[in-house]
Amino acid sequence: NVIRNHPEHTHCLCSNDADLVFLGLVCRSEHVYLLRTKPNYEKKVRPESVAQDSDQREPLEGASQPAIEDYEMLSIVALRAWLCSQFPDCIPHRLLADFVAMCCLVGNDFLPHMAALDIYDGGLDKLLAAYYQLHPAQNGYLTREDLTLELPRWSGLLEQVAQDECELLLNLVGLGLGPKQLPYRGPGPPPMDWDGLSVAVWNVPRRTTREQILAAMSRQGCEVRSAHQVKQHKGASWLVHFCDAKSAVDTLVSTRRIETQRLQLTWVKPDSDTLEFEDPQPEASAFQVAEWQPVLHKAVRESFEFWLGPDNLPKDAFLRRHVRKRRDRFVPLRVFTMFRRLRVWMQDLTQLAEVLRSSTLLEIEGEGRQAMVRRKEDFSRREDETEDQAERQSACLELLAAGRNVEAVQKLLPEYNARYGGPVAAGSPPSDDAAAVMQHRSIAFLTGIEWVLHYYVEGCSSWSWFYPAHYPPLCAGLAFVTSIPRPPLDAPVAPELQLLAVLPAQSAPLLPELLRPLVEDNSSPIADFYPRDFELDLKPGDKDWQAIVLLPFVDEQRLRNALGSVLEEKDLLTFQPARGSRLEASGVRCWDFMVDEDLPASRASRDDLGVPSQFSEAAAAILLAASENIEKGGKGKGRKGRRNGQRNGERNGATSAPDIKSSDSRDCQCQVL
Repeated sequence: NVIRNHPEHTHCLCSNDADLVFLGLVCRSEHVYLLRTKPNYEKKVRPESVAQDSDQREPLEGASQPAIEDYEMLSIVALRAWLCSQFPDCIPHRLLADFVAMCCLVGNDFLPHMAALDIYDGGLDKLLAAYYQLHPAQNGYLTREDLTLELPRWSGLLEQVAQDECELLLNLVGLGLGPKQLPYRGPGPPPMDWDGLSVAVWNVPRRTTREQILAAMSRQGCEVRSAHQVKQHKGASWLVHFCDAKSAVDTLVSTRRIETQRLQLTWVKPDSDTLEFEDPQPEASAFQVAEWQPVLHKAVRESFEFWLGPDNLPKDAFLRRHVRKRRDRFVPLRVFTMFRRLRVWMQDLTQLAEVLRSSTLLEIEGEGRQAMVRRKEDFSRREDETEDQAERQSACLELLAAGRNVEAVQKLLPEYNARYGGPVAAGSPPSDDAAAVMQHRSIAFLTGIEWVLHYYVEGCSSWSWFYPAHYPPLCAGLAFVTSIPRPPLDAPVAPELQLLAVLPAQSAPLLPELLRPLVEDNSSPIADFYPRDFELDLKPGDKDWQAIVLLPFVDEQRLRNALGSVLEEKDLLTFQPARGSRLEASGVRCWDFMVDEDLPASRASRDDLGVPSQFSEAAAAILLAASENIEKGGKGKGRKGRRNGQRNGERNGATSAPDIKSSDSRDCQCQVL
């Protein structure tokens, strides 16, 4: 409220709370800064005097070494200017209100972040890119002048996010695309004149012996005839000659290591003119030729039968997705040619289709690039999946391919609701009604965005509002909301009630003695509000502080009834506005945040004409320095006179003051008149 009520001041807040960034963006005060501790707390810096002192004497046992925090200044002025520069056609205050409203989708102290908009995964970048596509200056803003939401405009923004949500839900049901494959950089399938037995091995550690090469290449039942060291032919260090074609074909797509270092394997022609062996030179008769193509064709058929079979397909999200894309379960052969194994073995689609036609377990349809394959028996459905779930997954993939992202997300609402249920507040719909749960959360979330925006700009618009679930709705669910109710204003609760609502059982000693049994006693009527054991929802790789703590929601009426059983209403403390203090030479001066009187004078205050006082002080200093300079030998206004005056001033201990121009948005320059 100090910042809201006193825009004539420059405000600097020392806090790491990100909500203050948004408050500074949309408040009327033009000049707001945040002093924040840098996030890297491990590299503490001690003052030189402390470091030198500590080197000269032994540290006391058990004493911690002094350290200082490293701070950074965040300029809301600069952030506001940058945002406006990215959207130069937009009205600044409308743009900033839209930005703050959008940022509610990535979460804050009052709302959980949307599943597809995690700030650690580039959620803000996605929102800004989607907002740019809306062309708000021409087509309209997301918020109105009265800080309410323009819901039709939100639909366009949310539809762009819905595609990411659909991918998240498909990954949840085991139909995700998986990690991006690394590009293949090998020579491709072997040519027709390959001998079928020779494999080049490169990226080998130095000082590797022949015995180590033979041992590494003989794994998984492969039989090696000989190994010959070569002079770094295209990076290859050894040529390995196998006893049979099956060993060579299998080795081309296998992983081999020596001393934890992965080896690179490719086919090679031993009679190549560019191949130069180390001494002794092997005889030509040492390299034999084998009929390798039938062996390769059999390996290809067995690979397809495994990929689409019961041992792999239920666990292979990528292939399950392609099987579910079509009602007839046919998968294009070109999908499989992206696999590393086929990049090494076979890339010709016509040849691949002919090889697979001889399989008794597979069916082939089409020719060339249009060729498709499927297993005669469907193994794509998991044991815990029903026919209805499989049907909805197929419908979701069809809608996603057609670009109907919001409708695609709706098909998987039951799966989302089952995974992201958790405790909910009283009055929520039953958990088995996925559509009603999504509608309830969507309305509550959009109401929360309006509440947060009013809270930042004008103050608290409802003392009783809260988001009634631990998990957010889907952006696709928000797109279907047509109206938002306005929560009642109500009034702040008594401090005792507030403490009972937020303090855990471990903090009961902080409560007044009469209230402690309500928290500590197992027979308390509100004992279920203070569980000793509760669940933490952690994503893989998250820290404990990033977990969603699945605590039960507090029922305000039950809390009031319990409080009334130990305290009468007349004994409750009354709500009081916060007070601030400023230390001055004469003592401590206090003032209420809510009063309309001016704050104590500061360097950031302005005079009657609106000029900041520090500029008046700078102008006075410049005028004083200029007059001293003239008195001490400054001659004329030419360059030589100014140089002489400057030298004379420096000789007498005075320096000429440069023109003062602020580095922030107050683009002012003081001039001596």
